Amino acid sequence: MTQRPRIMIAGDDLDALYYVDDLLQELGCRPIKVTSAEDAAEIVGAIRLDALIIDLQMFAAASADAIALFLAAHADRPVLWMVPEHIQPDVETSATRCFIAHPPDLAELERALAHCVGAVPARAGR
Repeated sequence: MTQRPRIMIAGDDLDALYYVDDLLQELGCRPIKVTSAEDAAEIVGAIRLDALIIDLQMFAAASADAIALFLAAHADRPVLWMVPEHIQPDVETSATRCFIAHPPDLAELERALAHCVGAVPARAGR
């Protein structure tokens, strides 16, 4: 049995949060939802995660303490930043950083996870 990737989704847009949760489950992942940067920072430091999906706008509004804790704990885990379509980051993606739409569609999320996390488990019904 293949280990299902454990992925944290952090965002304060509940519709997007639950939508991405559904997509991750369809892709065979084990999502963990959080609604604040402070909670995200605590979870990143306490639980083994394979990747993080974070709403960039929520994180930008986080407290300095939460950001510092998050940066200290996240180490080299892949981070997929959800950004609005009108924002086009001017940096290249890497094995530990990727930018996706807020919210992504299934194909985009699957590609980003394959790029940043490696093999994504086969979807149910594939």
